[in-house]
Amino acid sequence: MRIVISCSGLVIIKAVIRSFSLLAASLLAACVNLEGRTAAATGCDRAEVTVSDHNRNYGEEAWTATCGGRTYYCQRPERGETRCSEGSRLQ
Repeated sequence: MRIVISCSGLVIIKAVIRSFSLLAASLLAACVNLEGRTAAATGCDRAEVTVSDHNRNYGEEAWTATCGGRTYYCQRPERGETRCSEGSRLQ
């Protein structure tokens, strides 16, 4: 039995693999960037920021972060700046 895959088939397979790789990298980058975004919005050191309760809804992200014993509630619209509020959720 002989299996033949055309060049166009290989291109499609490579594109699918590349898409999954980019998706995985994007998800990892999103987790890493939340700490950086929180640090920039709060003045905390990025290494001290812990993120939890990350939610995404229609492009807007919301998460809870702790830093230096303080709790921050952060939001970021799909194309906007991160805002964080200490001690109460943003409206």
